[in-house]
Amino acid sequence: MATESRQHLFQPYSTVPEELYFYFPAPGKFGMFPAHVWKRDKLLACGSPTWIEVVERRVEEEGASLAKEPKSFTDACQEGTVEAVAAWMEDPARPVHPAELEAAARRCGPGQEELWARLVAGAQRRGLYSVALWSLSLLHRSAPAIEEFLLQSHPDFVQSVAVPGTSTVILESSLLHGARKEGPT
Repeated sequence: MATESRQHLFQPYSTVPEELYFYFPAPGKFGMFPAHVWKRDKLLACGSPTWIEVVERRVEEEGASLAKEPKSFTDACQEGTVEAVAAWMEDPARPVHPAELEAAARRCGPGQEELWARLVAGAQRRGLYSVALWSLSLLHRSAPAIEEFLLQSHPDFVQSVAVPGTSTVILESSLLHGARKEGPT
């Protein structure tokens, strides 16, 4: 499997922070390799790799399956049913961080319109917005959500194509063939 290397030139006593995002495409054992320090093609120092065992489904203590009731919004999105995700979003006492919506959007691809619509509706009730989640309005062809996505994420584009004096964008009907006129339910 391909890896990415990044090179930095350091001055004495300097640091360069980096934040990496990654996912695992399939179950297996994967190595995470820490920084290696080289000088003139000679390895000076390196840390030991951390090995991560990626499994199909998470298992809790001593082989017990993940409880039916999710413990976090992330658990609900990764392991739960559409109903579990919707129930979490509909309960204002249960926390949802905007970054979690980004992760939840990964589950809303083709064939997952109901989950997507319920996540969008829940996010709207909570006053949350996620570029990743709303961008899926194009896939799921929801005209109101497409409008919100364009207004929030591409205001310069909206300004350039909007009806003069408004923020209304007239979308070509062929682009929205089969689109829902109402918003996500």
